[in-house]
Amino acid sequence: AVVSTQSTGEHKAEKKREISCASCREVVLWKTLDHHQTQQCVKRLIACGKCKVKVPFSGKQDHDQNVCVRRLVKCQHCGVNIASVNLAGHETSKCPRRPSQCELCSETVVRVELEAHQRSSCSKRVVECDLCKDRVVADMLSKHMNVCPKQLIICKLCEKIMKLECWFDHLHEFEHLIKQFPNIPVECDACSEHVLATSLKSHKEFDCPYRNVECDLCKSTYPANDLESHKRNSCPKVKCDLCFELVFREKSNSHRLQCPKRVIDCEECGEKINADKFTTHSERICKNREVKCALCSTGVRLRMMEAHQRSWCPKRLVKCDCGERITAEQLSKHRENCALRLITCEEWMCGRIQARFWDDHMKSCPGRPVECKTCGEEIRYEYLPAHLNMSCPARHVECESCGNEMKYKQLPEHMHLYCPGRYIECETCGKEMKYKELSVHMFLHEICQTMKLLMIMLLSFAIYYYYFFSKLGYDLPFFIQK
Repeated sequence: AVVSTQSTGEHKAEKKREISCASCREVVLWKTLDHHQTQQCVKRLIACGKCKVKVPFSGKQDHDQNVCVRRLVKCQHCGVNIASVNLAGHETSKCPRRPSQCELCSETVVRVELEAHQRSSCSKRVVECDLCKDRVVADMLSKHMNVCPKQLIICKLCEKIMKLECWFDHLHEFEHLIKQFPNIPVECDACSEHVLATSLKSHKEFDCPYRNVECDLCKSTYPANDLESHKRNSCPKVKCDLCFELVFREKSNSHRLQCPKRVIDCEECGEKINADKFTTHSERICKNREVKCALCSTGVRLRMMEAHQRSWCPKRLVKCDCGERITAEQLSKHRENCALRLITCEEWMCGRIQARFWDDHMKSCPGRPVECKTCGEEIRYEYLPAHLNMSCPARHVECESCGNEMKYKQLPEHMHLYCPGRYIECETCGKEMKYKELSVHMFLHEICQTMKLLMIMLLSFAIYYYYFFSKLGYDLPFFIQK
């Protein structure tokens, strides 16, 4: 009971013990530590409800407002709330009110209004003249109206109202006046310049800066003094500076990248060539192009062809030391059988010998392989005498124990099993002796054994008679007494 009371007291003291939180360093009771770390600690990690990233509780508000990639951010163009991670893509490609550049006039307009701008307010759009129905650029319409052939004008001579296209026909009616008064000054109704009546027609056709001329690019009609400006700035077609082909202005940049007259660098030789001549250059002219060797049909750079046929081509003719001319690829095979090739004598240090003298050399070379007539082993000629005297297994030797003559390879078996002079151990007494003395030694062992048996029999007989005579009370025989 005392132990139980003591442990209960310790447990209560443990619950009241204070401890510092490892995250926020706040001092709390031990029993409330778990609740503090999961519910109250300002440094505890909680998962963001949008991006699922774990952040400290104290930084949750800043994370939601400034850091979270899933927070809603207002698009600066359309005002729609978009997730932060998708905002850049929305503003550059999806926002209907993002700023976009007009392809015709290069003016920046809202994307959703771009189509309406190009249709109704773009200064470079193509519009139709209400009078002549010609299609002209919008910013040139006012100048076109001054020279439009359907425009109504007043004849300065007769004050009659007519269309501009009828003016020249109308002048023919006054040819009699012009013939009658050739030097009368008249005013050009287009440029207001005073010219002689006889020169008015040619002035209207060739000299008047406001005469109607046709653009040779787009085939539209413009005043002569505005034609160059039209070609330079507003004509929907332009002439390529390289190939002089007519292309649409908006496609001029892409045309330059594909123009057949553009200059490109040959990757092989570095020369600058027109694109339309590049194929011919690379196949026929380029000095670094790949061509087939006439000998081996291998692809080789043209500038390297001479060196290839002189040094590397496997089909080039080369001269062997024997004087024969053969292809380079067959030279190694030819040298294997060439009579003048040098062969190194590997059997003995004889040096290098020409193949034609090889057979004669092998007959006299001290290192040539020969066959031992005794054992059949192949051995160098120089070592044959020593082999026959010292190492040939079939040489005849004399047994040192018995003096018998036999082959050297038979000597171990002879010394172990058959030699009468070999030493052998007696199985009875363990004494070592020559094999030829063993029979005599074993005979002596048999005699000794027989003597032992006789002595045992005599001793047994004596003991028997001793007990027999002693029990009967007789005196022992003399031989037992002894």
